[in-house]
Amino acid sequence: MLRYTDFVKQGKRFFVAIELSDDARKEILRVQKELGKLSDGVYKLSSADSLHLTLYFCGECEEETIGRIGDALESMEAEALDVRLGGLKLLPQDDVPRVLGVSVESAGRELKAFQQRVHDICFGLAEFKEVRPFVPHVTFARLGKDVPANAKVVKRAVAGLGKIEAVRWRIFELVVFSSEGGKHEVVRRIRLRD
Repeated sequence: MLRYTDFVKQGKRFFVAIELSDDARKEILRVQKELGKLSDGVYKLSSADSLHLTLYFCGECEEETIGRIGDALESMEAEALDVRLGGLKLLPQDDVPRVLGVSVESAGRELKAFQQRVHDICFGLAEFKEVRPFVPHVTFARLGKDVPANAKVVKRAVAGLGKIEAVRWRIFELVVFSSEGGKHEVVRRIRLRD
């Protein structure tokens, strides 16, 4: 079975995601700006146009496979979903924050159930088989390669971040993206029922 790291340094990859509302994006950019002031540049900040919630990473796929994935996602006829920004998410662990994100939540288990449906479709069609548990978040910064995750500057920066506003929005579509060299491009939009 192929692993996530097998795809990281290769060419064009695909993933299924949810875009942020303008207000959610503004709030994450505000937190990101705050981090920039606190971290002395030890975190690499995600670009504004790359902020999204990944539901399934498909890896490298043939166009035909991505077409089949898009068709299958469209045929699931899912309903629109209400979500909100949660708190700060430190990954892989709270005490080793190499990745900083903002969690995304729904009122109940709707978001996790929705992601599971997307996962089941993509898992059956994509070459890459995602097995990591779903941790709904929007990544906004990654620690520089030469900086230890337990460095004082890291701990100070994370501790200094303020409260994240629980911005709410309704998800009306899924988006299939391609990604190459850090640039994301929309391949297909799949409308959800309202």
